[in-house]
Amino acid sequence: GRRPATQRGAFSGKQLELKLIIDDGDKRLGRLQIHLTYLPHEIEFVGLLVDTLRLELSQHWSRIDLLAKQKFKDFEMVLEKTRTQIMSRFLADSVVDRFEDHRSMEENFKRVLSPRTVNAAIIQADIRGYSSISAALEPMQMIRILKMYFSEIVDTAQKLAQIKLIGDCIFMFIEEGNPNGPTSASDQALFLVSYLVKVTETQNRELEQAGFPLLNFGIAINYGQVVMGNLSSDNCIDYTVIGDNVNKVDRLEELTKHEAIQNTIGRNGTIISKAAAENMRQFAGSSFASVTLSEIGAKVRSFEDIETVHYASAADILAAVENNSMSRDQEAG
Repeated sequence: GRRPATQRGAFSGKQLELKLIIDDGDKRLGRLQIHLTYLPHEIEFVGLLVDTLRLELSQHWSRIDLLAKQKFKDFEMVLEKTRTQIMSRFLADSVVDRFEDHRSMEENFKRVLSPRTVNAAIIQADIRGYSSISAALEPMQMIRILKMYFSEIVDTAQKLAQIKLIGDCIFMFIEEGNPNGPTSASDQALFLVSYLVKVTETQNRELEQAGFPLLNFGIAINYGQVVMGNLSSDNCIDYTVIGDNVNKVDRLEELTKHEAIQNTIGRNGTIISKAAAENMRQFAGSSFASVTLSEIGAKVRSFEDIETVHYASAADILAAVENNSMSRDQEAG
C-alpha cells in the first residue's frame, strides 16, 4: 500500500483537528482522528508532533503491510503444498514431481496434465477366475482380500507409474523419461511386474493357510505411442492413456487365457510384446522366450498381424530382476 494520506483540519483558537486516512491504493482501510489542545507558543512543537506522528504511522503501516503480505504468501505456499500432497494420492509421483512451486495449481494442471502424444510402457494385470473366486466368498471377504493386495501394490507402483484399478484389474502406465538413460519405461514396467508377482506369491501363501482360493493373474506388458493426459473435464481429473497400444496390451493380456499359453507361462506369467522387449535397456540381456502364435493355434484379437510374442513365467521374471540387481551390485563393488 502507499503511505497514509493526511488532511490538516482548521484551527479554532487553541484547537487542532488532525485526520489521518489510511488506504491501500484501492480502498480506504480506516481513519485516525485526533483533537489537540495547545498554547500559542507550542505551535512549532505541535507541527513537529504532527509530522512525526505521520511519519511513524507511515513506517508502522509499511511494516504491517509487509508482514501481512509475507503471511499471505506463506499461506499460499502452505495451501499449494497441501494441494500437491492431495494430488499425490491421485497421480503418480513422477507426474506430481513435474509441478512447479512458483506456479498455481491451475497452471500446473494445464502444463502437466494437458493431453499430449508420448511413448509409454503399459501394464495390464487381470485376476483369472475372479468370478468363481468372488462367488465362493462373502462380498466383504473379497473386498478385504483385494484391498490388502492392492494397497501393497499401489503404494510401491505409484512411485513409478500411474495406476488405475478397474474392478479386479490393475492397469498401469509409465511415460518414457530419458531416452538415453540406463533405465527405460519397459525396464520399470518389468520391475513393477516382478513386484506384483512377489506380492501375489506372498498373499497366496496366506490365502492358502486361511483356506481361500489362490490369486492368479494374467499379465501383459506393451510399449509404444499413446495419447496421455487428463481426458476428463477441467473440473475432474482422469489422467489416463488412449490409443492402439492401449488396446493392444488388453488383447495381449487376454491371450494369457489361451490354454497353450497358460500351460507355458504358468500361474502369474507375463506376455511381453516385441516393442516392450526391444525397449528394455536394463534388462536387455534377459533371455525371454518367444512363441509363434500360429504354431499353437492362437492369435491376438483385433491385432492378427502379431505373429510372435515374448513370454516369461513368474520364476523367470523374478530371476531376471534378481540377476540384474546382483550384476549392478558387483559393478558398484
